[in-house]
Amino acid sequence: MTIALDPHTGQDKWWVYDYFPETVKLDKERYPPTAEIQTAMARYGFIRCKVKEVQHISTMMPARLAAPQGFLERGFTSQLTILSKEEYEAGIGRLNKAIEDAAALGEDLLLPTDLRLFGVFGWVG
Repeated sequence: MTIALDPHTGQDKWWVYDYFPETVKLDKERYPPTAEIQTAMARYGFIRCKVKEVQHISTMMPARLAAPQGFLERGFTSQLTILSKEEYEAGIGRLNKAIEDAAALGEDLLLPTDLRLFGVFGWVG
């Protein structure tokens, strides 16, 4: 069994992907599509291989709470850790601008997380 994101599905909405757009491409390189994992497992002798959504994380966080709670630190998630210093700082800049723009309108910027984790299961015959 494997459990991971599958950014190839296009289903996920995540503020990290919104403000640090390089992370989408990097995740597509790091995480193979679940269908490829399923096919590989069958090729290597696993039987009854199937893909199933095992967790759906759906939250909305006010952006003003992100930094105090540590969500903007590079070590918060591997997606931020693998960015270059320049890419990370540019994303922080985009996020801060969006916070300022929302505040100018009297609004509180919300950061969406709507991620799915998929399990690929196979049994030994």
